[in-house]
Amino acid sequence: MKARISLRIILVFLMTTCITFVDAQTIVIDGNGAGKRFDGIGAVNGGGATAVLLKDYPEPQRSQILDMVFKPKFGASVSTMLVEIPGDGNSTQGSMPSHMHTRDDLNYSRGYIWWMLQEAKKRNPNLTLDGTAWSAPGWVGNGNFWSQDATDYYVKWLQGLRKVYHLEFDALGCRNEKGVNYDFAKMLRTTLNAMDLKKSKFMLSITGGKANSIS
Repeated sequence: MKARISLRIILVFLMTTCITFVDAQTIVIDGNGAGKRFDGIGAVNGGGATAVLLKDYPEPQRSQILDMVFKPKFGASVSTMLVEIPGDGNSTQGSMPSHMHTRDDLNYSRGYIWWMLQEAKKRNPNLTLDGTAWSAPGWVGNGNFWSQDATDYYVKWLQGLRKVYHLEFDALGCRNEKGVNYDFAKMLRTTLNAMDLKKSKFMLSITGGKANSIS
């Protein structure tokens, strides 16, 4: 009985404290104000194979989860999504199959990221799509990611996203949590422009899902 009473007291204290804390805040939204602009709420989906099980959920639960995450003014109302461009490597909880296991291999049906992007965009046509690689197959640059191989690898993936799934990236990261290489950034921008992918901006580096710089 004493334990139950103590627990109730703690819960009431926490609820009262939280309510007081929220009530004490004042947030002013000024669209004409200077400084950084709030573009919405984003989420990392698929990075490190973290969402691989979602595709295997039964219906209607799977669609309900997707609605809660991506449907505007409903649930989380995520407005931008960053995904991993699969590279065959173990990137956190697992690995996702690359679209190019070898230099001469090309397959746009492997993995689940394509499906995830389609489902998200179907629920919110205005959703912005970003992505970057956590890893890459060993043939890319012969182990040196900062190479023309890597830019071509990205372009092939973006071309599949456009031609097969009719989707476009809004931004592309150089690489996740691996620092910055400015020569590679210039090479990537040049390659994207040459392959009619000028719309895609690029992020110099990604750390913990946050873009350090966008160009």
